[in-house]
Amino acid sequence: MKQRPQPSVQGAFCCYRRQVRRQLACLPVHRGQLLADLDDALARYAVQRPDAALEELYAYFGTPEQFAANVLANMDGLQLQAQLAAYCRRQRLRFAAVTAALVCALVIALLL
Repeated sequence: MKQRPQPSVQGAFCCYRRQVRRQLACLPVHRGQLLADLDDALARYAVQRPDAALEELYAYFGTPEQFAANVLANMDGLQLQAQLAAYCRRQRLRFAAVTAALVCALVIALLL
């Protein structure tokens, strides 16, 4: 059974997890497993240090930027290229969808 962080300090643990999740945005395929592993590590740390503040989490696990950089540094080069290419494709699709929606809205506004 997993140990969960104490409710009184869960905010620091959730905040750290949220910050790490944002840093791993370009790795959606692996992000779920990485965050599950991080959840386990945070739960174990919460048992040892239930009153840990965010700064203590930074000191123990590294800043979210350092955590993400460590993940990227340990990835295989081809795997990393594939992840970044997929991320770029998704970003281009989002941009195209937003642009198309804006053009449609403009055309509708001009026709009214």
